[in-house]
Amino acid sequence: MVITKVLSRHLGHLTLLAIALVLIVSGGGLARLEAAPYFWGAGSGNDRFERLRTDEVALPVSIHGMRVATDVCLGALSGLRVTLRKPEPLAQARERCLSLMTDIVAAMPTDSYAWYAGAFLYFQAGDIDAANRWLAMSQRTGPTEQWIAEVRVALAEENFERLDDVTRALHLSDLGLLAASQRGVASIALRYVNDEAFRERITAVVETLDPAIQQRFVQNVRTVAAAL
Repeated sequence: MVITKVLSRHLGHLTLLAIALVLIVSGGGLARLEAAPYFWGAGSGNDRFERLRTDEVALPVSIHGMRVATDVCLGALSGLRVTLRKPEPLAQARERCLSLMTDIVAAMPTDSYAWYAGAFLYFQAGDIDAANRWLAMSQRTGPTEQWIAEVRVALAEENFERLDDVTRALHLSDLGLLAASQRGVASIALRYVNDEAFRERITAVVETLDPAIQQRFVQNVRTVAAAL
């Protein structure tokens, strides 16, 4: 009986120790997953690009980690430097980021930023159908978030001739959201001044808004245009 009790006590201690070890190991794994985007994002643009191209890209565990990973992918795969990349390494890095974006929206279907990033990357890759699907999902999951509407509008305008009917209609909603605020007007004023086709689109949208918003829009555009 005494031996049984001793064994039971030791087995209980061993069980607790095993559980603690599992938690430590699993916690370390989670920490590595969470820290990975910060390591990818360190160093120069070339450093980030090479890590994305050659290293394993795993899904972070937190919303913030997912946001950092999305930032890193967009930063490494946009800008003038991208136009100078060789096609094969560019495609490798983009494929890894698209896989990561797919994992992110599977884990967080309402992440309009990841949906936007996927659309950006698919437009870059020339997969127009996929780009439109991802852009529409970003528009639907973040219809009232002004900061994401700003980057969506820029992407949609740069690819306007490649938008399908669904994304064009949702694009008009984004334009209406931006036109109704001073910050939003500031983000589209330069395009308004320089792009006649865009000017016609945004004017048609503004004409459907409240007269007070229309007046504020015109005044804001005048102010920004004068500053430009």
